[in-house]
Amino acid sequence: MYKFYSLFFILILSGCASSSGIIPIGPDTYMISEQGWISTQSTGELKATAYKKAGKYCIKQNKSVMPVSTNTIQGVIGRSYPEVEVQFMCLTEKDIELKRPKLQPLPDVRIEDSRK
Repeated sequence: MYKFYSLFFILILSGCASSSGIIPIGPDTYMISEQGWISTQSTGELKATAYKKAGKYCIKQNKSVMPVSTNTIQGVIGRSYPEVEVQFMCLTEKDIELKRPKLQPLPDVRIEDSRK
């Protein structure tokens, strides 16, 4: 009976994590999001999972993954789960956009000039 409860508890916890899967958002450009299953789960772990899935997706196309941007939301205990969104491109080795990534976090606030 103990094994049954342990298995049931593990299944419930694993069911709380979610992934969007790979979603096309433009030519050769994709997005994937990962959501954690507990408030204290590491966003680094979620980001690593997203990059692994992105890499596998591009390799299946005989291309290399080129990160475009990432967005991270920390979980708040009892209120929300951690989330990570990764945007990336799948590019051939000859593509001029394939280069060493220099990722910058997306700003929390954007100011637009309405005078234009």
